[in-house]
Amino acid sequence: MIPFYFMPLPELERTTGQGKSLIYEKLNPKSDKYDPDFPKPVVLSRRCVRWRSDEVRAWMDARSADRDVGHSERQEQARNAGKASAAKRKASAIELASKA
Repeated sequence: MIPFYFMPLPELERTTGQGKSLIYEKLNPKSDKYDPDFPKPVVLSRRCVRWRSDEVRAWMDARSADRDVGHSERQEQARNAGKASAAKRKASAIELASKA
């Protein structure tokens, strides 16, 4: 089994679901979309640039792991927001009842 292969740009676009412009912005440290973890290209010749498939897969796996961590945090935030909203409604109801 081959541990990795050199992935051309069109395949990188299909694999990541990102266009050529965004890929190169992720590589540019001056861009606001710069991603220091994004796989760096391998320059095979002056006009031939490829990405290591194992690095692309590792980057995608890390992004998926970040999503899973973020998902549980977002669930916790939503639960806390729901509790706070219920407490406000209850306090409002008590205040209205005391005025009547």
